[in-house]
Amino acid sequence: MSSMRQGPGASVLQESFALAELLDLDSFKDVCASYADLFQIGFKILDRNSEMLVDVKGGSVDFCAYAFNFPEGRSRCMREVAAVRNMKIGDTGVSIHNCFTGLRYMIAPVQHEGDRVGRIVYGPYRPVDVAPPDFSFLGEKYKPEIGQRLFEQIRRVQDEVVSKVVEHLVQVIEVMLYTGYKQILTSRMHVESVTAGYTELQHKNQQLRESYERLKELDRLKSSFLATVSHELRTPLTSVIGYSEMLLEGLAGELIGEQRDYVQTIMEKGENLLSLISSILDFSKVESGNLRLNRAPTRILDVVDSAISTIMPLARKKSVAVERHVGGEMPLLRIDGEKVRQALVNLLGNAVKFNREGGTIALQIDQLSRARTKIDDDVPAALSPPDEIVMRIQIRDTGIGIPPQKIDRIFDSFYQVDSSSTREYGGTGLGLAISKSFVEAHGGVIEAQSKLGDGSTFTVLLPIEQEG
Repeated sequence: MSSMRQGPGASVLQESFALAELLDLDSFKDVCASYADLFQIGFKILDRNSEMLVDVKGGSVDFCAYAFNFPEGRSRCMREVAAVRNMKIGDTGVSIHNCFTGLRYMIAPVQHEGDRVGRIVYGPYRPVDVAPPDFSFLGEKYKPEIGQRLFEQIRRVQDEVVSKVVEHLVQVIEVMLYTGYKQILTSRMHVESVTAGYTELQHKNQQLRESYERLKELDRLKSSFLATVSHELRTPLTSVIGYSEMLLEGLAGELIGEQRDYVQTIMEKGENLLSLISSILDFSKVESGNLRLNRAPTRILDVVDSAISTIMPLARKKSVAVERHVGGEMPLLRIDGEKVRQALVNLLGNAVKFNREGGTIALQIDQLSRARTKIDDDVPAALSPPDEIVMRIQIRDTGIGIPPQKIDRIFDSFYQVDSSSTREYGGTGLGLAISKSFVEAHGGVIEAQSKLGDGSTFTVLLPIEQEG
C-alpha cells in the first residue's frame, strides 16, 4: 500500500491512513496509561511525521525535571529529544538510544499494511549494566544528594525485559490499528456509495456558485450605475431648483397668479427628486462599503433640533404637531453629526408621512443604562461586563402603524409596506435601510415597535463616548 494519499477519485481501498486516523485516541491513551502504571516506565507514540500522539509519564519524570532546571541540562535534554525524534530506525526490531543522563530509550517502528505509520519511544529507563554518570557538568548549583535520590527512584530493568514489553505494546497497537482500519473501511465505503449519488447535485451546486458570482457582479454594476447616474443627475437638478428659487424671488420679473404656483410646484418636486437621488447615493456608499464617518465632539441636541427643523415645513403642511422632550444632561458625543441627523430626518419624515392629519410626533431624548451582551452564559454575574450608558432617542407617532407580519422587514432596502402600484405613500424604500446603516456604523442600534392603526415607535440607541 502506498504511503501517500491517492487522488480524490481513488477508492478508499487505495488510501493510506495516518496513525491518528486509525486509532481511537481516547481508548488508546487509557491502554498506554495502564502500561505506564504497570511497569513505571513512560513512553511516547509519534506518527510518521514525528508529531506527538501520546506522552505517558513514568518514574523518571522527577529526575528529568530536576536536570532540566540547569542551563546545561536543559540544552542537552533538548538535543536528546531532537536526536530521538529524528533517529533512523529499521522496519523491524528495536533500536537503542543512550541519554547523557545514563538512562536509555528503546525505539520501535509501528507499521500497518506494510507502511510505517509511526514509532514508539519507550523510556527513559535505568539499564542494569550502566552506572550513574557524574553530573558535575550541570554546575555548582547541582545537588548530588538530590540528583542521586531522584535517579535511584527510576526503575532499573534489563534490556531484554524492556524489549519484550515494547514488542508486546507494538502487537497491541497493531491489533487496535487493524480494528480501526476495519471501521474506517466500512465507514468510507459507505460514504463512497452515497457520494456516487451526489454527482449531479455537485454539478448543480457548481452552477449555483457560478450564478451567484454573476449575480454579485451584476449587483456591483447596479450599485456603480446607481451611484454614477445619481451623481450626474444632481448637478442639473440643483440648477433647476436654484433657478426656480430665483424666479420665486422675482429676480427675473414678478410672477403672478398661476405662474408662481407652477414654479413653486417645480421647485418642490425638484427638491423631492433631489432627496431621492441623495438617498440612492447614500445607499450606494453603504452597499459598496465606502461609508466613512467623520466623528467629532457633537452636541446631540443640535443634531436633533436640526433634524426637526428640516421636517417642520412638511409637518405644518399636514398639521402634525412635533414635540421634543429632553431628560437629564446631554454630554458631547463623538459622532458624525451629519449622518446621525440624516438618520433622524428619515425617521421623522416617515413619522410625518404616515401620520394622520392633526396627529402628533413626540421625540424623547435621554440617557439609558442597559446590560451589555454576555459572551458566555456560564460566566458568574460578578464577572459580567458592567452596564453601559447609551443615548436613547425615541420617536413616537400617532400614525397608521405597521402590520405585525411586516415589521421585521421594514429595514430592508427598497422594501415598502404597501408595494402596490396604487399605494398612497411614495418613496424609494431606502430611508429606513440608510438610517439603520448610519446608526450601526456608530456601534448603535435601531429598533421599531408598532401597532396597526395606533402609531409606531422607533428607538435609536447610540453609545456614549464622552470627551476626556
